Amino acid sequence: MIKKGYYPGCSASGTSKEYAMSTKKVYEALDIELEELKEWICCGSSPAHSSSLLLADALALKNLSLAKEQELKELIIPCMGCYSRFIFAKHDFENDEEQRKKAEESTGVTYSDVIKNIEIVHPLTYLSEHIAQIKNKISKKANGLKAACYYGCVFTRPPEITNSKNFENPTEMDELVKITGAEILDWNSKTKCCGASYSITNQDISFELCNKILTNAKDAGAEIIIVACPLCQSNLDMRQKQIEKKFNKKFNIPVIYVTQLLGLALGYSYGDLGLDKEFSDSKNLLMSKGII
Repeated sequence: MIKKGYYPGCSASGTSKEYAMSTKKVYEALDIELEELKEWICCGSSPAHSSSLLLADALALKNLSLAKEQELKELIIPCMGCYSRFIFAKHDFENDEEQRKKAEESTGVTYSDVIKNIEIVHPLTYLSEHIAQIKNKISKKANGLKAACYYGCVFTRPPEITNSKNFENPTEMDELVKITGAEILDWNSKTKCCGASYSITNQDISFELCNKILTNAKDAGAEIIIVACPLCQSNLDMRQKQIEKKFNKKFNIPVIYVTQLLGLALGYSYGDLGLDKEFSDSKNLLMSKGII
């Protein structure tokens, strides 16, 4: 079995435990073992970079130095917030000498060629590049499942850092979901912001943004929303009842991770993939489509 470096991030043991579970299962099906970065530290996410860019970059540099010590050539990072912080930090180090030197001084770590060459990879990218291999292993399908693929605002932006070629209309998740037998819906909110950064400090902003996303998905005929970000998933799933109450609407749309849907198609069970941990119930819907 091939081993690849894995940075779980803080949410993998809490609010998005099911994302970590399902990601590991999908990689396992591809004969890949995710080797967790030892003694990793929090990436800082939004609180760090919004208060101190140096702190955010220093945290990433420290984690990259740990990957170097572990002789990891790449890091698979499922959390969009974590993934974003790593690629932003590497961009800063390679384009801002003063910022790099400050981060090196504060951490005692040199941004060496070895660290520079550690590849930061999001599962959406890796899995979409190996779609043929996944397709050959699929044993169940969710035929007719009307799915809205929601990327959120981080995966493709800003394109000068993410190197996204189609940042307004990404298709990586669409292609992955399509091989499960689901019908991919054309809708307008696939890269809109859900306001996760305001979900605690200013819920009115977050709820308004989520209401627009859920309404758009519902109007497009979505039976389910597929995501690849723990912040987006939590906002649209955990907060859905509150949003329904605030705007006097009824959505009743399950929100699950792309790795959970792929995991079902690859033959793993509902429980194996942590689908029983979501606030919105997807079991009856997925059973009706024949994938469980």
